[in-house]
Amino acid sequence: MHKLIHSDSLRNCHSEGEARGICFCVHERSRFLAALGMTGGGNCHPNLNNCHPEQSEGSALSSKAKAASSGQAGAQAHCVRCLFLGMTAWGWPLLLTLAFSLAATPTFAQPSTPSAPPLPQLTRAFQQAKGYDPQYQSARAELDAGRIGARVSGTAYFPTLQVSNSQLEFEGGQRRTVTLSQPIISAEKYATWKEEEPKTQLAQATFLAREQDLALRLFKAVAEVIRAVESLSTNGSRIEALQQQAAAAKKSYELGQGTITDLRDTQVRLDQARATDLAIKARRSAAERQYAAIVGSALPAGAYSLAREKRDVRVQGANAYMPVALEINPQIVAARMNARLGELGVTRAKGAFLPTLSANAVQSKLAGGTSTNYTGVFLTLPLQSSSFLNVSGTEANLVRLKEMVRDAEQQVRLDVERLLTFVEAGRGETDIRLDAIRSAELSVTANEKSFAGGVRTTIDVLNSIQQLFQTREEYVNAVLTLAENLLTVRLKVVMPVQDCLNEVSSLLF
Repeated sequence: MHKLIHSDSLRNCHSEGEARGICFCVHERSRFLAALGMTGGGNCHPNLNNCHPEQSEGSALSSKAKAASSGQAGAQAHCVRCLFLGMTAWGWPLLLTLAFSLAATPTFAQPSTPSAPPLPQLTRAFQQAKGYDPQYQSARAELDAGRIGARVSGTAYFPTLQVSNSQLEFEGGQRRTVTLSQPIISAEKYATWKEEEPKTQLAQATFLAREQDLALRLFKAVAEVIRAVESLSTNGSRIEALQQQAAAAKKSYELGQGTITDLRDTQVRLDQARATDLAIKARRSAAERQYAAIVGSALPAGAYSLAREKRDVRVQGANAYMPVALEINPQIVAARMNARLGELGVTRAKGAFLPTLSANAVQSKLAGGTSTNYTGVFLTLPLQSSSFLNVSGTEANLVRLKEMVRDAEQQVRLDVERLLTFVEAGRGETDIRLDAIRSAELSVTANEKSFAGGVRTTIDVLNSIQQLFQTREEYVNAVLTLAENLLTVRLKVVMPVQDCLNEVSSLLF
């Protein structure tokens, strides 16, 4: 920063070159103000005699005498004052000019990155359940344990170190023996080493099956909530219609135009509807608690409102899904890995009759005595009578495991074909039942008008109201059954769980 000081102090404290440099700063200030069409206060002299425009000659002499008496402190005080006045005279106009220039610079709107659409409520609930559900947390721990067990199997050929202490009477002291052994040939360790990959795949397949199970359990809990909410709404409409019908029957009876039978029949239907309302509320409360037990939070208000519209569900034939399902379905993969482990178990059992070869390094030292060291190759030939029976048992278990693979493949094939058939039938069923609701609503209106005209009886009106209630419940059950079948078949062919839930959400809500 350039120093702005009084001329008298300048002569005493600064050289001629520094004075010229300071004067240059003030000259630049004058040129800048002239370029802007502004006038700056004060004249600029090479020796800065009139550095302060507000000072008279007498005041300058007074400053000179004051500086002579106070020394360098007075000069520094003028330095601070001149610096502030310099900033006031031309620093602020410069800053304002730059600010106006920046304000006048055109700005270009940056293209905004489109945000990802929010996840459906069912998918968000699944994400929450993955962090809360006890069964899923247990499956995570099971996956970690399975992976660790697989890595342990992979260390079968690692060397082992054994340290033992012994004391014999004839030696008269304690002996320590350290043995380092490296397996070279061992059928048992080879079978254990080969178990690492199938154990890893088995753990992953089991975890995927647990994740699919969580999705199905969550959907069933949501389906129960939807059934209860829809039944409560439908039953409320039925109670309202029956109350109107009961009031009309009572009025007709009082006027001598109706019968006591009509009044009693209407009251019976109304009481039944009110009792059903209490049962539905209890069922809804239980469904909400089940939902909270899986997700870990209460059901949001107004969530999972079923849409009443025709639904477009597109699925392919079973042949299009079967190759993928038979290849990577978690139940089939788990059965195959268990069969592979069974084969390795047979290898391990038969390896009990085969010799083992290992390289050992042994150090044996007696306390207070000498140390004995030796290395060598050890050949072991185990012969045990129980090994014969063990081989027969593992071979029988292998046959069972292979049959379980065949059963799993057959079951998946049947499930995919069955569920696809149900999905195809359910797609048409829901459309027909939606039309049936409209027909039942028209039937109620027609029966009420016919009853007013004396063509229909009270029982006919009550039956039409009951039919409307039943038709709405059947529609809700059909839609939820369609969604459950669609979700199950998507999981059977190993679609990503989140994609399956997104598809089901778009189908229902």
